[in-house]
Amino acid sequence: MKTIAARFEDDLFAALSLVATLEDTTIVAVIREAVEAHIAQKMAEGDLAARAEVVLAEIDREAEEKKAAIGSLFDATPKTTPAAPKGRSRRSQSAEPKAQLTISRPIGYLPALARQEGGHQGAL
Repeated sequence: MKTIAARFEDDLFAALSLVATLEDTTIVAVIREAVEAHIAQKMAEGDLAARAEVVLAEIDREAEEKKAAIGSLFDATPKTTPAAPKGRSRRSQSAEPKAQLTISRPIGYLPALARQEGGHQGAL
């Protein structure tokens, strides 16, 4: 069950309060009955079903657009091949040294396996 807050003009609230008092019920019950009757009337008119179909079609169209956009992001086949850099020959590219990844470890670092075995093989 959901809770809502509603604002009423003073004269409408006075009428609502009077109806609730005369029917020996609560204001909330009167509001709920009025909303249920309004929804039942709208559904009986048939116009809601036609509008719902339009909204569902729009939701389907937007979902297909989003699927296509996501699919284009993760498409496994590249659309274009990367162009070779201009102004440099292949020979000069291969002659350049490649950067190597080095991992620095703090002084006295022991790998977890060495600590578990209790042996000290020196800091790595």
